[in-house]
Amino acid sequence: MYIAVPQKKRIKSLSRLYSDFHDSSYTRCINMALLHCDYGRVVCQIELSDFNYWELNETSIHPLAIIGLIDHSAGSAIYTKIRPDQGCSTLDLKIDFTSTNTTKRLTVETHMLAINDTTASVTSQVLNSTEQIVAIGSGLFRVGSYPGEARDADNQTNKIYRPEHTKQPLISTLNIESTPSGAAISPAHNRTVIGWPPANVFHGGATATLLAQASQNKALIEAIEHPLKSLYVSYIRPGHGDQQMTAKPTLVRKGKSASVITAQSYHGQDRPIAISNAIFAE
Repeated sequence: MYIAVPQKKRIKSLSRLYSDFHDSSYTRCINMALLHCDYGRVVCQIELSDFNYWELNETSIHPLAIIGLIDHSAGSAIYTKIRPDQGCSTLDLKIDFTSTNTTKRLTVETHMLAINDTTASVTSQVLNSTEQIVAIGSGLFRVGSYPGEARDADNQTNKIYRPEHTKQPLISTLNIESTPSGAAISPAHNRTVIGWPPANVFHGGATATLLAQASQNKALIEAIEHPLKSLYVSYIRPGHGDQQMTAKPTLVRKGKSASVITAQSYHGQDRPIAISNAIFAE
């Protein structure tokens, strides 16, 4: 059964999308702009800059920026088809990195394939300036109403945050810290990782970013030289915006042509948030 949204409410949904998108600290963090939106389709873009790269002065985009680009555009496409009192959260996200040949600009086009009372499915393509596909994504999202009001801290962050003032690699901008067991991220120090302020939960892209970085750290420790080619994330529950999220990676297989690393993010040892499977290959 599809959600029926009256025309007036659809217009409000598009207006809300434009407003929320441009007011989002997360989109500013990855330097993301909304170029076009229609019902079930959005086109977004990022201009590459210091905080998109692996490290300062590097010339290839950080895979973490692509993760955020795909996840946020997917949620934006869903926004165009749901009621103004509804939101969405990531349940399942799959990204294949098809090329490292990036340019100074990346564009993502996302289409919503299907939606019902509780879930929505989307697909995305990321292109560089020469129209070459650099990543393909697909996802399943929960659709529903969220209680609560936006925190004052979130409202204040949205007003004052400007990424051009943060000339750091993306890892530093999102406040991702390496730990002995993997990686961690604390929203208390950087509210840009909050995806849905009324519910005070982690952005799905930020959660996937943390898992990917933990896997990258493990690949470095294990001397895996292949690049990240595929990331699959299953979300168990929303990450709470007032708690630190930690990710712990595990090497499943190290091979000559491909290696597999799994990772789990959690609040404390007994509250898992999401599980990922990362493939590093030629």
